[in-house]
Amino acid sequence: MRLPPKFYKYRGMSNGSEKFVERTVLNDELYMATSSSFNDPFDLNPVFSFEGSKEEQIEDYIRLHEKFGVQCDGDLREIATALVEERLSADAIENTEATMGIAHRLAVADVTGVYCLTTEPDNLLMWAHYADNHKGICLEFSNQIALEVGVPMKVAYSHLRTPIRMYGAQENSLELSLCTKSSHWAYEEEWRLIRPQYDGGKGVAVFRPACLTGIIIGALASPETIDLVQCWARTRKEPLRLSRAVLSKREFALELRPFPR
Repeated sequence: MRLPPKFYKYRGMSNGSEKFVERTVLNDELYMATSSSFNDPFDLNPVFSFEGSKEEQIEDYIRLHEKFGVQCDGDLREIATALVEERLSADAIENTEATMGIAHRLAVADVTGVYCLTTEPDNLLMWAHYADNHKGICLEFSNQIALEVGVPMKVAYSHLRTPIRMYGAQENSLELSLCTKSSHWAYEEEWRLIRPQYDGGKGVAVFRPACLTGIIIGALASPETIDLVQCWARTRKEPLRLSRAVLSKREFALELRPFPR
């Protein structure tokens, strides 16, 4: 997978948020959140499908028994056939799919750390939604951040909720589970850094200072926010490139201009 040269993170700078941003800028810390804090109820909430041919389910049952060495009395194929026939009803399939959804939430969604980024530093909607209506900032990272704190994955957008099929081959099950969102969110151009529970999961992640390369100050940032960002830039050992988002006079767009430290 080819990474974009830069990643960006929009942040507000009011109501205490600035303290968390300061930890990123001065202490080189990110917080890997779980999906329960996200603003999309579909996030990390995939649909599972246990529909499959009778033969597919029988072969799957036999494969698992042989893989884990489970002993059983009688002919394994006959036992598998009888059990599969019991669970082929619509009610049984629906109950199994619901149970799988709960299991996924407990085993994956509630314990996997996610850090959301974008490739667009001048997106008007992102500034409005995630940077306190253009009064916040946007952090700029080199693409090395994606190799330091998690597994980088590009978010896919779709009008449909494609189910994860439990029977039959499906190469994109991981993407469907962790990184597929409604097309309504496509403007975000989102990438995610995924940290599974076995690698640390949710919580603080530390990165090399050189990964944070700049800060863009919002077009409507207060003098207090500007002073604080400049103070951070002077305090930090690794140099930071400061920019300011300015309203274009020619179109409905932002221009990013160099800003003094």
